[in-house]
Amino acid sequence: MIVLDRDLIARFAGNQYLKVGNKNLQSVVGKHIHATALIPDENIQPSLKAFNKAITEGITVPVLIANLLHKIEDKIQVLGACISPIMEPNTRYVIGLRFEFCTIKIDTFFQILIKNAQPIVNNNLPHNDEFLTKREHQIAFLLFYCSSYVEIAEIISRFNQRIITEKTVRNIVSRYLYPKFNVSNKDSLLAKLQLHGYHNKIPNSLLSNRFIDLSR
Repeated sequence: MIVLDRDLIARFAGNQYLKVGNKNLQSVVGKHIHATALIPDENIQPSLKAFNKAITEGITVPVLIANLLHKIEDKIQVLGACISPIMEPNTRYVIGLRFEFCTIKIDTFFQILIKNAQPIVNNNLPHNDEFLTKREHQIAFLLFYCSSYVEIAEIISRFNQRIITEKTVRNIVSRYLYPKFNVSNKDSLLAKLQLHGYHNKIPNSLLSNRFIDLSR
């Protein structure tokens, strides 16, 4: 948690916020929120809009944050956060903000991206698997977090900025993933993929800096 005044200057920061930013309290208090941590350029304007919305409308604004510049225990984290107004009791005037967050499951992250209309910025990170192609790796990972081939196709389409069909996903699974892992059905494939750690190996091509206002 971090507490901000109306000018978005930090007045207090909790241990978890300091841990994520690898900061100490003295280096955070008195600084603008964007000076207290590494913030990707594409996250700055959406975050300012969300903070200002909480101040001007006096409402709690839930947000989703993905920041590739920050890691917790050497892993990219997706955060669910709430920006809550702190009000003067008698006048209901907003005197500051409370910004609290927690990590969320990766499948929740992808479900929100499916429903969200914002374009996804390609971060051009290098492909991070030597055994599978980029598309194969995307599908192998998403098999653990999506309920259908339709969902997998939607997510891949968003990140690749081109339409990928359910049929294409099915073909890649049966024609390429099955032979590579020497299996003949989806259950056996999932078992092999998990054995090789693909349930935890998120493809670089499915990572994107995000700051999404979920109150809209």
